[in-house]
Amino acid sequence: MSARILIAGLFHETHTFLARRTTRADFAAQQVTFGADLIRANKDKGSPMSGFLSVAEEQGWALVPSVYMTTTPSGTVEQAVLDEFLERLLVDTRQHARELDGVYLVLHGAMVSEGTDDVEGEVLERLSQELALAGRRIPICGVLDLHGNFTEKMARYGSLFYSYRENPHTDACEAAAAGARLMGCILREKLKPQTFYLHPPLIFPPVGVATRADPMRALLARAREIEAAHAEVLCINVFAGYSYSDIPEAGFSATC
Repeated sequence: MSARILIAGLFHETHTFLARRTTRADFAAQQVTFGADLIRANKDKGSPMSGFLSVAEEQGWALVPSVYMTTTPSGTVEQAVLDEFLERLLVDTRQHARELDGVYLVLHGAMVSEGTDDVEGEVLERLSQELALAGRRIPICGVLDLHGNFTEKMARYGSLFYSYRENPHTDACEAAAAGARLMGCILREKLKPQTFYLHPPLIFPPVGVATRADPMRALLARAREIEAAHAEVLCINVFAGYSYSDIPEAGFSATC
């Protein structure tokens, strides 16, 4: 019997020092899709969502498409955008919770709204709470940008995230596919992964984190060495962070 996976995405890199707010119209200008339209709009596009969909097809998963909202980097996001996303996501989760085997999310990792500094952490917490109300503990996996400001909430409520390995981001589609394949491993082997989270008091300038130069080159190389040496490690993510998001948990982080 094929796994049933709920898929959703909310993607924005938020520059909080900009005065202009990012609106629902800004998202609509790029993509706001619901239900089956989410799949039709993103299949074979070379995007992170497309990367997931390709693996889902390989695996023969039955998909429950919920909502996908994305736009280009800009200022703090109006709270109504997050509220709309959460309303649709939680309604779909509530409706299908008992038949789901997992959830896969396409997120950025450095999104800030008018109501919360940690949009991704808020999404994961609310989603986990909704699943718990239905008595379900299923994997919540996904993909994140290398410039994500990974937070304690994200570590607590997410099962496994896979980040881009390249900056410039030439591997976004491949990273999403890799995260989906790891989700398949979790489902097949009935694993219950635990995320370990490192967040030292360190902020990198966004212009200084190309992955073919140090410090990111050395950090990523060390991460790959640790993965290769320890079979129990599913993946290690090295987040350069995004210092233009002026929030308490901004900066460099790593997860295992």
